[in-house]
Amino acid sequence: MPMKRYLLVALLLLAAIPAASQGQSLRKTERHFKEYLYTLAGEDFAGRAAHSRGDTLAMRYLRDFLQRQRGVKLLFGEGIQPFSSGSWHGPVSSFNVAGWIEGNDPVLKNEIIVIGAHYDHMGLQENDRTGEPEILYGADDNASGTTMVMGLARHLSRHRRQLRRSVLIVFFGAEERGLVGSQYFVDHLPVEKDRIVCMLNFDMVGRLT
Repeated sequence: MPMKRYLLVALLLLAAIPAASQGQSLRKTERHFKEYLYTLAGEDFAGRAAHSRGDTLAMRYLRDFLQRQRGVKLLFGEGIQPFSSGSWHGPVSSFNVAGWIEGNDPVLKNEIIVIGAHYDHMGLQENDRTGEPEILYGADDNASGTTMVMGLARHLSRHRRQLRRSVLIVFFGAEERGLVGSQYFVDHLPVEKDRIVCMLNFDMVGRLT
């Protein structure tokens, strides 16, 4: 997997954020991005398929990450929105992970910008030649987008006093099973729907081809 290529594009995107150079060096940002990406696309998470051990590990990793960010309030109590729902793949269970950064403008803080990405991938698949199971790591689909949202959450939490509008950070589960997590999230929003003014979705941002 060309991890360095994914990492470079993600770093360039984050560097384009206003004031991204304030408070953290590019070297520190690169170190964090590597940590996020290599963890999500690592052996332990085994492709992060919905309703797998890797899915649960990824959910906890993202929840713990949000919990460590100063100024981020976990939604759904512990930051986790478990769900079970039907899809064109059949019944599926997984999690959404979400946190909240409140804006500072007395009026504009009532408007919400959603920043999200799906964190799951395909998990294990039988190798066509050997018949043995192999991990589909999903470095770009979608560890890259998840890493990007983690980087944004970290940056925004550190500059939260500059935020005028509120920001909702969300990681969706079971996207590969038919957009199940994002649909469930929309159907069970933790905020008033009319307050959401836009949503930025980061999906496979590592190869921009």
